[in-house]
Amino acid sequence: MRRRPAKVGLDDEGAGFKLPLLKRFCGINLILGVAIVGLINLLYSITVISLMSNRDKILFFDIPLPPSIQLALAAWSLVGITVVIAGVWGAYYGVYWHVRLYYYYLLIGWAAQALCHLFVFAQGAGLCVLVPESIKDTGGQEGAVCGLLGLGMFLVDILINSFWIYAIWTVWSVAEHIQATEISAFVAKSALLDPEKQRLLLADRYAAEGPSDSPDMFAPPPGKSPIGPPIQQQQQQPIPHTAPVSGEGYAGAVGQWTDARRGGADVYASY
Repeated sequence: MRRRPAKVGLDDEGAGFKLPLLKRFCGINLILGVAIVGLINLLYSITVISLMSNRDKILFFDIPLPPSIQLALAAWSLVGITVVIAGVWGAYYGVYWHVRLYYYYLLIGWAAQALCHLFVFAQGAGLCVLVPESIKDTGGQEGAVCGLLGLGMFLVDILINSFWIYAIWTVWSVAEHIQATEISAFVAKSALLDPEKQRLLLADRYAAEGPSDSPDMFAPPPGKSPIGPPIQQQQQQPIPHTAPVSGEGYAGAVGQWTDARRGGADVYASY
């Protein structure tokens, strides 16, 4: 009988939509993908820190940013440097909470960035600062140029946000892969160390998947215990005796050993 495929993912209930896990990042290894995302994030954080000021206002598409907001952005980017390094390190060495923390950082940062972009597009007039003065002097063409700039920046913004969503998906997939590996290793270790848990695990798998003609990976072969050498070998294994015995003492010991093996008496009582 064919074994039914096991459920994929950590959602045992099977209800609702579950986002599939990525196995590649643009065709390359996921860990290398997290490293690339971390490098881009690191360069972005360093750039933001270098541009912020605690005294002067700066204009972002004709929208003034006070020093308090600049300090908040610089602090967030400074924290991000530590989180990015920890996330890449955790992805390489399989540390779950480091990667999960990096995922939360990316998610919160992307949400705040998307809100800021929506605010800029809602202002509308801020896009016209990119229009050259020569075009503004012509009068009627300024509105058309502002509209084209707005459309172009909107498309660029969609591409940037799509990349960051894909990056967040990648980091989340790595965190889920690490967690699934840790859970599988814990279950397997618990089953091997505890015979009662082993029987319960086999019963659960039998109830979920049905009988199978192939041997189960957790089931010990016939004649063997779950841990240790075969049972027959354990029963027939001679008991070590380090004390030297010679002459009649040796013959007597052999006779007592033979009698104990035949009669089932305690062999340790003869020494």
